[in-house]
Amino acid sequence: MVVDLTLFRGKVAGDPGSRVVLSLSSDAALGVIETTGRRFVLAPEPSLGSGPRLHAIADERTLPP
Repeated sequence: MVVDLTLFRGKVAGDPGSRVVLSLSSDAALGVIETTGRRFVLAPEPSLGSGPRLHAIADERTLPP
């Protein structure tokens, strides 16, 4: 079984209280960025149909439940 996944963790430059976690594969990227009391998510954009996978970063507060 071959695992095609690379994981990263870190902080936002200039914000020692921040947290960043990203996972990357040949198919998609997923991640969470927490900084200044806000959380942003990185994920494939599902509404764009087929073809190359485009990704979006969104403030978690603006996403549907």
